[in-house]
Amino acid sequence: EEVSRWLHEYELTVRRFDASARISGARILFTMQPEIEAERHKQLTPDEAAIQRYYRPRYQTLHTVYRDQLVTRMRELPARDGIWFEDVSDVFQGEPAKVYLDYTHLTGRGAYVMARRLARVVAPVILRSQNPPGSAER
Repeated sequence: EEVSRWLHEYELTVRRFDASARISGARILFTMQPEIEAERHKQLTPDEAAIQRYYRPRYQTLHTVYRDQLVTRMRELPARDGIWFEDVSDVFQGEPAKVYLDYTHLTGRGAYVMARRLARVVAPVILRSQNPPGSAER
């Protein structure tokens, strides 16, 4: 029940941020940042594997089970509410370099890879003045 309330509050916060941005004529791109505990796509470096083992006892449920529930909920928002959401959980797939400093903070390489992915997501919207996927003109 506590997790359900947290998910509901998170969604309300996202809706409030989105509404505030729209009032000023802007859009917000919401993402779920990858976290080493929830990493399912990247072949971890030995350092990253050690980091994951260190944080697993503290964060496993939060960063796997609850995070998955949140991502599922966030994926519903574009079709239902026109909120711009991009799941970037797979951003490090195929990246051999170390991208995690700890359970969630990124190395310079990790930030670079993430920035390139986000640029590919927002460039068509910004450069062509298109509405984000899943959004309706309001």
